[in-house]
Amino acid sequence: MRRFFGKIIDHRLQLDDEELNHLAVLRLGEGDQFIAICGDEYEYVCQIKSVDKKHIDYEIISKNLCQQNPKYDITLFQEVPKPEKLEIITQKITELGAKNLILFENEYCAFKPSANKLLRLNKITVESCKQCQRSIPVKIHDVVSFDDMLNMLDDYEKKFYDIVKTK
Repeated sequence: MRRFFGKIIDHRLQLDDEELNHLAVLRLGEGDQFIAICGDEYEYVCQIKSVDKKHIDYEIISKNLCQQNPKYDITLFQEVPKPEKLEIITQKITELGAKNLILFENEYCAFKPSANKLLRLNKITVESCKQCQRSIPVKIHDVVSFDDMLNMLDDYEKKFYDIVKTK
């Protein structure tokens, strides 16, 4: 079943214009069902009641706990890589079950993500959620300094390090 990302506003599920457009492009019609995810631990099975050129009316049939959400609280601290690598990392950690991504910079970073880049990364996590069937996207935190990252590590019980030496 197709998955679409929405929001719960005033106890009603709302899909944004981009998702509604995607629904229309797929030619889903009256009686078709889809799954809506809203960033919480549930997935909402919805059925389309009616479709016209500018509006799709649907109702929630059931609300189920999403079984594909991560069972563990995994946070990845990642030095800021080049933009194209950051997008791949974001996609893959979503699929692997991480909950948080904290980017840190040091003296060798040549790139610092802008607000627009962080919005793009959030969009990538939503798309990855649809693909791997989880309902909670990875939370992408603001970029921190190397020293701040080291201080943040104290909050974690288990830590794994991967240090790559470059030539």
